[in-house]
Amino acid sequence: MKWIGGQTLYNDLRLVSGNFTVYKAVNNGNPTISLGSSATERLEIAANYETGAQGLDTIKFTTFTAGSSTNDGRFQFYVDEEFMFSILDDGVNIAASGNLSIGGIDIIDDSSGTTTLSNIDALDATTIATFETAMEANLDTFGSQMTSASSLATIGTITTGVWNGTAISADYMATATASAQGAVELATTGEADTGTDTARAVTPAGLKSHVDARYSYAYMVWSASGVSTLDGSDPEWVFPNTSKGIYEEDWNKDEGIKATSVGATTYTVTRFSAVNGLVVPHTGVCVGFHAHGRNDDSDVAFKAGLFHLEGSTTGTTNNGGIDYGNTGITNEATLRWIATSVETESSGGADGTSAHSFKGPCKLVSNTDALAVTAGDVLLPAIMGPDASDEIFITMTIILKATPR
Repeated sequence: MKWIGGQTLYNDLRLVSGNFTVYKAVNNGNPTISLGSSATERLEIAANYETGAQGLDTIKFTTFTAGSSTNDGRFQFYVDEEFMFSILDDGVNIAASGNLSIGGIDIIDDSSGTTTLSNIDALDATTIATFETAMEANLDTFGSQMTSASSLATIGTITTGVWNGTAISADYMATATASAQGAVELATTGEADTGTDTARAVTPAGLKSHVDARYSYAYMVWSASGVSTLDGSDPEWVFPNTSKGIYEEDWNKDEGIKATSVGATTYTVTRFSAVNGLVVPHTGVCVGFHAHGRNDDSDVAFKAGLFHLEGSTTGTTNNGGIDYGNTGITNEATLRWIATSVETESSGGADGTSAHSFKGPCKLVSNTDALAVTAGDVLLPAIMGPDASDEIFITMTIILKATPR
């Protein structure tokens, strides 16, 4: 059967065999097939040509309807007489329990109304930014939904990656207790030192501060007197009595040391002074000393000092302190603490403002240069006056902090 020109059929058209062909070899011809009841109620299938030519550009499916009901003229697609999906006024509707696949792999899959997004290998920057914006905008709602451990278990556990969003407020986390995990505030070193706060966590720095503040204190006390410049030269330190030791009243050992400032400089002393020092019994810290003193006859200032010698309870020699068994002047001593006498009251009280003298009780304090010491180290005290004209009397308390155990 062949049509010449335009033909209109008002009854069924049935082709028992052969093909139904519509050609229109005219530039911009755009042949169409229409199915329906009229020009305003029909489906049109159009073969649109390239502009000014006869090459096929697009196939266009268009429905025309004069009805006003929603989704009039919609497309519905059935496979093996089963509804698969439809194209409506506002989009595409896939049948319940259907799926959308790419390359045979399910991307969107529905099972009785539960839809799963699967097999997404990557997200572009725009999608990631959209997710972040949506999460930040709905953080309050998200937080209110996460009110139980079961809720958190539902969304899963984050095990890797870096959180790049806005910091999560502690308001969304429960407070930690002795029996439950949660948000916690760090204690300051002052709060750690006090040791009474039950709501804050202690940091390593706070723990160290707390422990350091709770050293076990020990004290070494001596009392003696001495006259400086025993050999007639400039003021020099006088050390404990050569024959009778540190607790003899009259100190008489001159090692020729004139140092009046603390530091790392070492001076050698004889075996007599090395053996007359006070031995540190435990590893710890020497804080320094507090002392009282007086000048016997002259109203002049004087000094008290404390030298340090490294010691050893396991070896026979020590290059930085006591040289065991050596009878020469080889023992190295370093001046670590020194204090000059103060004869006035620090408050300027009535007892120290009118008639004060270095012959009265004076304070000598040096406790700002803490030094770590080990068991076997030696602390060697000394006295210094201005010259050989007068005797200086000193009572000193050496302060040690023993390492906590």
